[in-house]
Amino acid sequence: MKRLSLLILGLGLMLTATSTAATIHVPADQPTIQAGINTAIDGDTVLVAPGTYSENLTVDNKEIVLLSEGGAAVTTLTPAITPGNILVYSNNWVSVNKALGFKFTGVNGLHGIELMNGKVIVEECQFVDNVLEGQIGGAIMVWDAAEIRNCLFENNRGGRHGGAI
Repeated sequence: MKRLSLLILGLGLMLTATSTAATIHVPADQPTIQAGINTAIDGDTVLVAPGTYSENLTVDNKEIVLLSEGGAAVTTLTPAITPGNILVYSNNWVSVNKALGFKFTGVNGLHGIELMNGKVIVEECQFVDNVLEGQIGGAIMVWDAAEIRNCLFENNRGGRHGGAI
């Protein structure tokens, strides 16, 4: 009986230890935001320090929070490759993802954020100076469920099939 109790206690501690969400700091723990996303598992937070980051990011089939440490006024995301999206969420059918507190700017050709096949909450973000002439594009492209909360949209231009959002 004592052995069974210890086994149950040990299994409980293992489950608790493995279900604890981690915070991955960029650039302290991972050098880039994409490296932080790649390292993250469901339930983790990728916490991004203030600065300007030029990356084309993809969150594919995982449930994470992408969070700016200082907010959109001091944390800017621009595309590393143009034309290119800054941030794409894809294949997140059963997940809820969050992007909080970033400024998305400098897109010329696609989208600040592309939300595909899943549930994404975008909150306290700024979309400034994102342009696409003649095609689909602009600040945000939504293919499925999304919530856009308390975001600022300024000087974004979309193409012939879409607007700024």
